[in-house]
Amino acid sequence: PTGTVRDILKKAEVFK
Repeated sequence: PTGTVRDILKKAEVFK
């Protein structure tokens, strides 16, 4: 998929 592990981590930071 287009979402990489770094992308997921960045999204998790936004969710915080």
